Amino acid sequence: MGRALVILFGIVVSLTCTAWLYWAFIFVYKNIYLSCHQLKPNKQKDMMKIILSIIIALNTMHSFAQTDRKQNDNISAQNNNVVTYRLFPTQNMWNFIKLNTRNGQMWQVQFDLTGDSRFVTNLSLVPQVTEQKEANDRFTLYPTQNMYTFILLDQLDGRTWQVQWSTDLKNRGIIPIE
Repeated sequence: MGRALVILFGIVVSLTCTAWLYWAFIFVYKNIYLSCHQLKPNKQKDMMKIILSIIIALNTMHSFAQTDRKQNDNISAQNNNVVTYRLFPTQNMWNFIKLNTRNGQMWQVQFDLTGDSRFVTNLSLVPQVTEQKEANDRFTLYPTQNMYTFILLDQLDGRTWQVQWSTDLKNRGIIPIE
């Protein structure tokens, strides 16, 4: 339902901008272009340049008003469905972190095109909650500025952990943030 409202809002904003540009063009045409014909030829060319500049500027502003999707948007789009497992992309195109959203267990998933370097390895096989307290979407991951570090968040009680992934076994792990 929320996604449909965002799409509907986007359509309304786009139509409003289009209508605004249409009315701005009519205003420019009626008030400036028609008065250009009463000017000398050199002034006419100058006014036409100004009109074209205004139209190009308005179109440019309209096109840049669109939003870019980022990695966090993809993660939040995943959160629309309640599931047990989620894949979180890393900044390394070959690696993902697979998270059990019920108990916080994690695995590093690496793929490749030839099959020589595909693997799944554990980051943390220790459940962060007891089996009685498990719930779908209880845990989620947030990327940090460091491409090898994520923050694991227990969304029910607020606890956090630093998650390190790596292709080197000694650099993988999870550390509570207290």
